Amino acid sequence: MASNYFEPLKRGTYRVGRGFYDHKRTHPGSWYGIDKPTKSGNKVAPVRNYITRNVVYNDRYAGHNVLAQVRWGNGSLANMFFWYAHLSRIYVRNGVKYSYKQLVGLSGRSGAVTGPHLHHTMLVRSGWRLIPVNPANTRLFRWIQSPIFGPKPKPKPKPKPKPKPKPKAVYYTVRRGDWLSKIARRYRTSWRRLVTLNRGRYPSLVRNPGLIRIGWRLRIK
Repeated sequence: MASNYFEPLKRGTYRVGRGFYDHKRTHPGSWYGIDKPTKSGNKVAPVRNYITRNVVYNDRYAGHNVLAQVRWGNGSLANMFFWYAHLSRIYVRNGVKYSYKQLVGLSGRSGAVTGPHLHHTMLVRSGWRLIPVNPANTRLFRWIQSPIFGPKPKPKPKPKPKPKPKPKAVYYTVRRGDWLSKIARRYRTSWRRLVTLNRGRYPSLVRNPGLIRIGWRLRIK
């Protein structure tokens, strides 16, 4: 079952550049991940509660970067780490525990880059090594919007269905030579239905449905 994680950037503020396997092919042995081209100065959110394990400024290649370890809800540390590189600003200090509501920093173009973007890497600890894993694996990870970026827009209320108009009542005035069954056949209904519709106005129909009088105004529908 996939676990929920917060997206590091607000939806709509970035596009997916080089993917996980492109990085793996061009940078074997490094902390390859996903490049997300975005403007400098966009908020970078953590994926969960976390503790910072390494905060580096002005690295020649990664620029300002932060390595964070995930903390579960009960406070225990996970074997999962996230690395955010090429930041323009860092808002956290090394070795400090933070909640998921604390920004990591702002996106930028520090280090060896060709343009502003966020390099986002997910790592799993195996012994003393940190091994990159693919964050785009939907079997393992489900990415949702971080509360840092504000509440979700309220869904538009569904329009209430218009009430169906009530069918207009249809009446028939009894003429010479009419009887109840004849009138019912003419309007494709039954004489019992006519009795039900008109017994309030003409109670005698209940006792003797075969007796109707000229001039009675019977309701048909």
